[in-house]
Amino acid sequence: MNLIEEIARRHDPATLAVVSGERRVTYGDLFDHARKIATQIPPLGRIPRIGLQCPNGVSY
Repeated sequence: MNLIEEIARRHDPATLAVVSGERRVTYGDLFDHARKIATQIPPLGRIPRIGLQCPNGVSY
């Protein structure tokens, strides 16, 4: 089980995960966003580990 699946298993998708100013993001929203990012990776080929570098912020 990967980290995203483990977090999704432990937390209700409707529970708030991030609050930043007026922005509210649930665990379900985070899981959906992570899946969207993950679908962009396979075209890169078979890579054992991939790191993502993003600035801090709810947008990422």
